[in-house]
Amino acid sequence: MRLLYVLYLASWSLKTTISASNISQALR
Repeated sequence: MRLLYVLYLASWSLKTTISASNISQALR
């Protein structure tokens, strides 16, 4: 159960980082 939570957290942070980089590239 703990591993599942960590995996979910990692995927969420990765998705946030990708979307943030996309936004910064669009602003440039």
